[in-house]
Amino acid sequence: MNDFPSSGEVTQGLHQMEGFLYWKAEETGARREAAAFSEEFPWLSNAERHEIAERYFRMRMELAATTTRHIAKRHMEIRADFEDALQRIRRRAACGLTTMIFSLSLLLTLLLLT
Repeated sequence: MNDFPSSGEVTQGLHQMEGFLYWKAEETGARREAAAFSEEFPWLSNAERHEIAERYFRMRMELAATTTRHIAKRHMEIRADFEDALQRIRRRAACGLTTMIFSLSLLLTLLLLT
């Protein structure tokens, strides 16, 4: 019995890992930005700066989630467009090849008959 995952499973796992690492990088960047932003208000108490940092972080993560959803949606649209175009190219190539084979067959038949 084969205990190795299929290439599709491997690809899916890699995409999940990539998504996880992307999201962790977004969180890390958002935390860093939030801390830097809240430090711009030295007259506030630590609790107030912490509250500002948390709000900034949440807003930044909401923006990242919205942006990621938009990119994923656009990716699917572009992929569908490319797949449609590829199908049209394949149909045209198949028609051209069929026409060429038919023409060559007809020509060869005519040459053999004469």
